[in-house]
Amino acid sequence: MRITNRVINGGHEVPISKIISRYYKSKTNATLILPLVDRAYLYDNSIENETPRLICRMVDGTLFKQYSDTIPEWAKDLLK
Repeated sequence: MRITNRVINGGHEVPISKIISRYYKSKTNATLILPLVDRAYLYDNSIENETPRLICRMVDGTLFKQYSDTIPEWAKDLLK
């Protein structure tokens, strides 16, 4: 929806194939980097017109504290 809103407001369009490839590339990059950082905070910003929701905090690549009762599917892969 953010891209649609941007286009409606005169911004540039992004092809669906590019959106999908960036999604998977971002997940891959996150999986690679999480074990290398001291701390990481995962936020869910998938719900339009809502403030991003803090899901969890990771320390040294492992789940340290969960802030949300539900974990989105995309985040479950990162918590393995």
